[in-house]
Amino acid sequence: MKFNMKIHENAGTRVVAVCDSALLGKVFEDGARVLDLKAYASFYGTVAGEREVLQALKNFTSLNLVGRDAVALAVKAGILEKTQVLEIGGVPHAQAYKI
Repeated sequence: MKFNMKIHENAGTRVVAVCDSALLGKVFEDGARVLDLKAYASFYGTVAGEREVLQALKNFTSLNLVGRDAVALAVKAGILEKTQVLEIGGVPHAQAYKI
């Protein structure tokens, strides 16, 4: 599994963005919903390994996950339930927030 990940920190918030690397540069649509991983590729940062992603998933204010592997990793880690995942153009996408 190959991921891209970026941690966005600002004013006490920590957004962890993870995407399956193979999806970057592509656009997926499902009606009015669009997942533009071409225009927003930089949001997902640089290549990261599974261990690094798992470590980042332990400490977040919000998560933005895109792709089968990224979402499956969060489900396996107990952070998400499968019922919290939606698909846009056949690509799993999930967001989670700690409040």
